[in-house]
Amino acid sequence: MTEESLALPIELLGSIERYAVYRCYSDSGQLLYVGETGDLGTRLADHAKKLWFVQVRGITLEWYADELDALKAERRAIHVEHPKYNKQHNGTARTLAAPRQPAKRRRVVTQTAEQRAQVVWASDPNVSGAELARRIGVSESHGRRLRAQLAGQRPDQSDERSGERS
Repeated sequence: MTEESLALPIELLGSIERYAVYRCYSDSGQLLYVGETGDLGTRLADHAKKLWFVQVRGITLEWYADELDALKAERRAIHVEHPKYNKQHNGTARTLAAPRQPAKRRRVVTQTAEQRAQVVWASDPNVSGAELARRIGVSESHGRRLRAQLAGQRPDQSDERSGERS
């Protein structure tokens, strides 16, 4: 179909602020597509560029004064009539497709603050408590306590390198 063959009669062009629910059928009467639009000519011209549109041999129209009513009618038609090329609102893709295999569960590995601190400590044993806290995402006081534990110090001993309390 060419864009010229999609030209609409003058009566339809004059229907301003009306919304159409349209159905596209094949020559055997199979429902190919259901859509809703406020600009039928532009919408059908868009469809004419799609591969499935060469199968269209007939189009029916239902007119609505309100866009919301047209959208509801379109959704209901897609859900009930199962057009071949609609994807949105069409439950057939789920019911006719092969059953899905359950998704593989990913093992989420979470590290404790102590484990993260050990990794940082192993790469930089001179790290201060404040820097350790920043790198592993804990409070500064928690970072100082962890650094003291890793250094084998009691938490009340001072951090000789930076002068802070550990």
